[in-house]
Amino acid sequence: MFHTNFNAMLAKSTSVLAQTDYQNGLSRLGYVVIGLLLLTPIISLLLYSYVASQRAARAKLITDALKPLHQISLFDLASRLNRPDLDQLWRELWDLQRSGQLMGFNIDEERKVLERPIPPDPWTCAACGASNDGRDAPLLCASCDSPRANCS
Repeated sequence: MFHTNFNAMLAKSTSVLAQTDYQNGLSRLGYVVIGLLLLTPIISLLLYSYVASQRAARAKLITDALKPLHQISLFDLASRLNRPDLDQLWRELWDLQRSGQLMGFNIDEERKVLERPIPPDPWTCAACGASNDGRDAPLLCASCDSPRANCS
């Protein structure tokens, strides 16, 4: 809100300034300064969209690294993303979660783990007929350790 109001006031004041200075005779440098002031809202909008797209790209890298897993440690995530600075990665994860880019992910600060909770999905094993709730090991049967891909 403030950003939009500020840009509107800036544009209005520079247009008034341009009209009065045009009547009095303004140097070329003055016209360059006024032009830059008039372009400030456009430049700030482009900069904001660039930063937002970069943040979305970083979030996509992290979610793609976590796709096959339901949790990953900070060290494993750093090695997958080729990021040596763990503190910077940790701050970036918190910023992305606060901004809503990592929705559905939990950050466990004590264990230094990023996890995606998997909702329970009950299924029946075709090999042994056991009923699985899908919470503990959603991809393996609790009784015979058969992969879920072979089950219905």
